[in-house]
Amino acid sequence: MKQMLLPVVAALEEIQSWNCTDSSSNAFLLLSGIRQSSFIISLLCAEKLLSYTLPISKILQLSDLDISEALNNVDGVVFVLREIRSNVENEFKIIFDEANEIANALELTITMPRLTKNQTKRCNVPAENEEEYYRRAIFIPWLDYFINNISDRFLKHKCIIKSFKCLLPTGNSPNQTEKSQYLKLLEFYKNDIPENGVNAAVAEFDLWYQKFQCPNHSLPHNAIDALNLCNDTLFETIFTLLKIFSTLPVSTSTTERSFSTLRRIKTYLRNTMSQNRLNGLAMLHIHREIDVQTSEVLSVLGKKGPRRLNFII
Repeated sequence: MKQMLLPVVAALEEIQSWNCTDSSSNAFLLLSGIRQSSFIISLLCAEKLLSYTLPISKILQLSDLDISEALNNVDGVVFVLREIRSNVENEFKIIFDEANEIANALELTITMPRLTKNQTKRCNVPAENEEEYYRRAIFIPWLDYFINNISDRFLKHKCIIKSFKCLLPTGNSPNQTEKSQYLKLLEFYKNDIPENGVNAAVAEFDLWYQKFQCPNHSLPHNAIDALNLCNDTLFETIFTLLKIFSTLPVSTSTTERSFSTLRRIKTYLRNTMSQNRLNGLAMLHIHREIDVQTSEVLSVLGKKGPRRLNFII
């Protein structure tokens, strides 16, 4: 992002000199915002934090990623962000020095706003210098918000999600930890699994592990592999839990990819579209097996009131 800042400023300065009033005034407003010290600091803070989430944003778009693997990746990112939080002064000093370099290139000076004792309408963080002010006013609150949101989104059910790992046999007899995790799953999903009793479910778990102690059985590496190797009649409870494990959604990234079908429904040249129309077109695109009768569509349009076009029904 920061690499594009100087070219953007140069382009806006050029547009500002145009004779077009609208373009020059908009360029002036954008330049005024970009030249603010808070904007430069915020831009560098965003680049710093988002650089850690960029890898997991790509991983989360994989169609074959199970939630346990996603949780491990996110856990690592949160750990690194908390390390940054514990060493926030040194981390922000690097950002602030870089902000000074950008400000010098733009012939600006990093300054902090005027502070008063009774200020209530804007951020009034007490600070002795510019670096301390922006560290307290921008970087620390944003970093804390970043960590809390990632934790709430992915690590809320960390304990129960990690318990699913017990469904992947290791080639040995299940240990006490794996049995304890399995019991947690039985309790949490008691309304979804067959009612065969706890003893029958535990016996099924032991048999599931025993199956993979034979040399001719390859160990499953993920939930999909385990589900394909599981007999739904012999291991009824295990099979149900594996189905849950395989279908737990990691995120909505899959439906929001750049090659989404939305661009085939709503073109770039169309500026506005009501929500009802967009939903209707999406349903038509998904359910292609439904035969839409043209006469019925015209009948509905004709009954809605007078139109410029005369529909012959």
